[in-house]
Amino acid sequence: MTKSSRKSDTKAAPARQAKRIDVLAELAALKAMTVPELQEKWQAIFGERAPNASRGNLELRLGYRTQELAHGGLRRETRRTLDALAD
Repeated sequence: MTKSSRKSDTKAAPARQAKRIDVLAELAALKAMTVPELQEKWQAIFGERAPNASRGNLELRLGYRTQELAHGGLRRETRRTLDALAD
């Protein structure tokens, strides 16, 4: 049973690696982009117009989203805790 699960893990690993986002390269690319390019990137990732043209805000939010897509977001429990603290 252990051997078969290892084989399936081995087969799945290349698929996961192919989908990986090079986070450092993506973050560096954000620094090199113009505001209109950042707004286009926003449109591509979020599917809507960027909320404003503040370069710093766009970079931070796009950077966070890039990392979230690559590594996963906050756990449900963490979100609930943060929501409770915000209230």
